[in-house]
Amino acid sequence: MAVDTATRNEPEPEDDGARRGVSNSVRRGQGRLEIIRAAAIEFAEKGYDATTIDDVADFLDATKGRIYHYFRSKEQIFIEVRRVGIHIILDSIEPIASSGEAPAVRMFNMAQNHAMILMTNLPLMHVATVQGVQRRQTTRQVRLLPAEQELMELRDKYEGLFVQTIVEGIKSGDFRECDPRLAAKAFLGSLNWITMWYRPRPEYDEVQMAEIATELAQFTVNALKA
Repeated sequence: MAVDTATRNEPEPEDDGARRGVSNSVRRGQGRLEIIRAAAIEFAEKGYDATTIDDVADFLDATKGRIYHYFRSKEQIFIEVRRVGIHIILDSIEPIASSGEAPAVRMFNMAQNHAMILMTNLPLMHVATVQGVQRRQTTRQVRLLPAEQELMELRDKYEGLFVQTIVEGIKSGDFRECDPRLAAKAFLGSLNWITMWYRPRPEYDEVQMAEIATELAQFTVNALKA
């Protein structure tokens, strides 16, 4: 899709934040994140191919010019949705993985937090954990673009936290002998499937979501125990 460069680069109108002294960089960051979260909802509902820039603009009750002010294309938005999703979950789980607690305790806490993040950021995490993998498999790129390579490295880093914890758990006797990398993929695959079956309900508050996350964490960790 051709993009009108003048439209894409035109400054956004001054708002109350600007008049109150909020920096342009802060407002720009908020604007990008708003588009990313709106796009995640559209991608999660319709899939990548069926979602258009118009859909995202309509969701925000905005013009396409507002979208193009921040992003060059639908593909770039899709990559940013995945990047934000991976960073949210990586930033949350990394401190738990390095906490120094017993491996079984760490794996439980990592699984529980992972599940909670998926449920509280459902569209974003569905795109980050499921649709990104599906699209990479269907496009069959011979060489990954730099942005895709970066996402792969982030995913590998995240998976590596679980692999390392499983390795330590095997050494300590907390976990049974197994292939740590294969076990980590099965462990995360089981949790990531939440984005396929979980649907928020008005009666589900954070306490009930925590109960679901706890149950899933117990199930997945028990599969590793000696």
